[in-house]
Amino acid sequence: MKSISVFGGNGFLGRAICKEAIQRGWTVNSVSRSGKPVQSNEPWVEKVNWVKGDVFQPKTYESVLKTSDAVVHSLGLIWENQDYKKLINLESSGASNPLKTLAQAFQVFTSSKGSNPMEKEVFNTYDGLNHQSAIVLAEAVAENLSDEWPKSFPFVYISADFKSPSPAEYLKSKQITEIELYEMQPQLRPIFMRPGFMYDENNPRNMRHDVKKILELIGKIDTKNLIGLPQTVSIQKVARSILDHVAEQGFVGPVNMDQMQ
Repeated sequence: MKSISVFGGNGFLGRAICKEAIQRGWTVNSVSRSGKPVQSNEPWVEKVNWVKGDVFQPKTYESVLKTSDAVVHSLGLIWENQDYKKLINLESSGASNPLKTLAQAFQVFTSSKGSNPMEKEVFNTYDGLNHQSAIVLAEAVAENLSDEWPKSFPFVYISADFKSPSPAEYLKSKQITEIELYEMQPQLRPIFMRPGFMYDENNPRNMRHDVKKILELIGKIDTKNLIGLPQTVSIQKVARSILDHVAEQGFVGPVNMDQMQ
C-alpha cells in the first residue's frame, strides 16, 4: 500500500487528490494550516489523516514525511487579489447566465487594484506560496529521506499551463519553481502538473462550470484558439493523472494537458 501526503489537501484540487488516493486503497495525509477536513458526508473523508501543519515550518509535519511514499504540493494562487477565489468558487443557481458570470469576473479584475503591498504575507504572494513554500517542502522531504530509501522520492508540484493567458508574475513563479525542483534530482523525482482551467465535474452548480461554458463556447468559434484561452480539465482527471504518474516508476518532468485528458 502506498502512502501519500497532500499539502493543501482540503483545497479545491487537493480534496480530489485525497479522494482518488483513498479509492485506490492508499494511505492519505492531508496537511494544511487549519488541519480541518473538507465538509462532506462522503465516507472517504473519514479515512484521511487530517494534519495541522505550516508548510514553512517543517517541524510541524516532519513525522508525516517519514511515513510517506510521495508528496504533493497543491498550494498556490493565480492572482494576488484574493477576490477571484470568492467569485470562482461561488455556488450558482443552476440556471446562471454565463455572460453574467463573465461580467462579474471582469468587474472583479478591473475594479480592484490588487492586494495592498503593506498587507502582503507569505501566504498571499506569488513568490511566497507558489515558489518558496514548494522549495521549503522539497528540502524538508530530502532531509527526511531514510538512507534505506532505494529510489528517487516522487514530489508532485501543481504548476501551470504556460500557454494560458495568466498573469506574468504567476507564470514566472511556477517556472522558477520547476527549475529549482528539477535540480533536486536524484533525491527527488519531480513531477510537474500543468493543468488548464480546472472545474469539478461532480458539482455543476459551481461558478467554475459557468466559466467552463464560456471557454467552450468561445472555443467553438475560435477553433484555432487564436485568442489563446486556456483548455479546461476536471479536478478528477488531474487527480487520476497525478497518482498514475506517481506510480509510474522513473517518470520525471512535466505532465501537460493532453496527458491528462
